[in-house]
Amino acid sequence: MLKYIINLYILLSVSLLFSQEAKKDSIRVTQNKKTFIENLNKFNLRIGFDIGNYIYGSTEDLKRINFYTDTNLFKDYFISVHFGNEEYLFDNQLINMSTSGNYWMFGVDYNLYDNWPGMDNQIMLGLHYGHASFTNHLTSYIINNLDQTFPSQEVIINKDFDNLSAYWLEIQSILQVEVLKNIYLGYNISLKYLLSEKRYDEFELTYIPGFRKVNSTSRYGFGMQYFISYRFK
Repeated sequence: MLKYIINLYILLSVSLLFSQEAKKDSIRVTQNKKTFIENLNKFNLRIGFDIGNYIYGSTEDLKRINFYTDTNLFKDYFISVHFGNEEYLFDNQLINMSTSGNYWMFGVDYNLYDNWPGMDNQIMLGLHYGHASFTNHLTSYIINNLDQTFPSQEVIINKDFDNLSAYWLEIQSILQVEVLKNIYLGYNISLKYLLSEKRYDEFELTYIPGFRKVNSTSRYGFGMQYFISYRFK
């Protein structure tokens, strides 16, 4: 009789242990589902455009329109896309040319700022990959004559050099501040590195849409943009 009581006690203990473990597993699954649903509820889309031309004024040598969008798929991680069109006129004592084309950038931004309750601001670092397709139009250039007996000669070309392209990486420092409900003002500062470019042998590139000014002595570039944006929650 004692043997049966002991066996029954062991069976009940094992059953109770498995029941407790199953309950813990159920709680973990429920918590994971709740966390996943909360993250989905926080999913949102932000769309903005560059307002730099309105802050420091547009110039005759640069016309541009730039847009961007980002989403926070996970807490503090944002996926962002930038795209735009730029036209740049380069005119000095030796050459007159213009660059026009489109560009896009894709990257990931990480938010370093912990908001106070009720705030939704970001201080982010981002890594982006960019590509531009553009055309150079060479209007004219000057042939300098070192012999002052004859004046320098201007050569009129009026020729398009199309199918140009460039690829680059850039690190961005980004600030976004919610000034009104779902409306943000911000800016980014970027350090760029030119990976590759397609050019013609006739002349050096002076400007790449999205990358900005370039020269033959360095593959690094620098940029700054001001944005206004709206977040759809």
